Amino acid sequence: MGLLKRGRIFILVVFLLPVLTLSSATASMPRVYWADNNADTINRIQSDGSDFQVILTTQTALMGLDIDANAGKMYWSDNGASWDSSARGRVCRSNLDGSNVEVLYTTALPQQDGSGDCLFQIAINSNTGHIYFTEKRGYTDDRIARMNLDGTDVVTIMTDADLESALEVDPSGNRLYFTSSSGAMCTPKIERCNLDGANRQVVVEAYAYSISLDLENQLIYGADWFDGHIFKVGFDGTDLTNINGADSPRDVQRFGDKLYYNDLRQEHSGPNQGIFSRLIQSDLDGSNAVVLYEVNRYEAPAGPIQIVVIPEPATLSLLAVGAVALLKRKRKSCGIRRRRK
Repeated sequence: MGLLKRGRIFILVVFLLPVLTLSSATASMPRVYWADNNADTINRIQSDGSDFQVILTTQTALMGLDIDANAGKMYWSDNGASWDSSARGRVCRSNLDGSNVEVLYTTALPQQDGSGDCLFQIAINSNTGHIYFTEKRGYTDDRIARMNLDGTDVVTIMTDADLESALEVDPSGNRLYFTSSSGAMCTPKIERCNLDGANRQVVVEAYAYSISLDLENQLIYGADWFDGHIFKVGFDGTDLTNINGADSPRDVQRFGDKLYYNDLRQEHSGPNQGIFSRLIQSDLDGSNAVVLYEVNRYEAPAGPIQIVVIPEPATLSLLAVGAVALLKRKRKSCGIRRRRK
């Protein structure tokens, strides 16, 4: 190999060393996405609170969010203004940067005067290629439905007037987890069923606006908006445990050894009056809470409602991998030329 070519490779390697180091550190840092029900935006931030970005703006009444990280796609549900008869609930998807927006599903009626259709939370099962969603039709004929990831072949899984908003899928256990309330006292429950709606079972009587699944440890995490706490419970309904550290949470996600949840803290007196919408990271027991994002709703609209945490590799990491692959190809081609000589 000539001195000039060796010099080029040396320069390339020297250039890549800091990139590889930086990309390794960045790629290991999860990124937090959330749907903001007040600002009507989908946002993201690094798990250390840096690099806040507004990804896209949606219709009003943004309710659900989920991500297929392997496919690089983000899915959400929104409904539009309840007084707008032309608005329809939608399930949409886009790339993770908000580009290439597609409307996959539209409700038949607007959510108007308490007699229309309204979409709530969604759940992606990338193993089977399905989106599951909760739809309140006329606010009495609620259902959980399923469709393909491209919006085709909509199938009703379950119809029940007692269904609530929360919905999650266990792709390994082939089960859906959802919330409901029934009876004269509107007893709140977390339930589960097979992916086709069969074998419906009550897991535990507990209220949760949203739930998330810890598949590794067979745990359900719930955000209790009314009583102001986060809790966890086993898949079998045992060991219901309240976790301190939240005022009015709407969603909670476990990622690694951390919890991520949203919160609404109110200060009615003193110099720092306001209603503060916050995104918080804590240890699994609720300790060592750190505010990653905070907005005073007296000053700007903000209301985080659904959270998704994913391990997202940085662009620099992809560039570094591509550069290393290019370097290997150059070495191979040099070896071939030497043998030919």
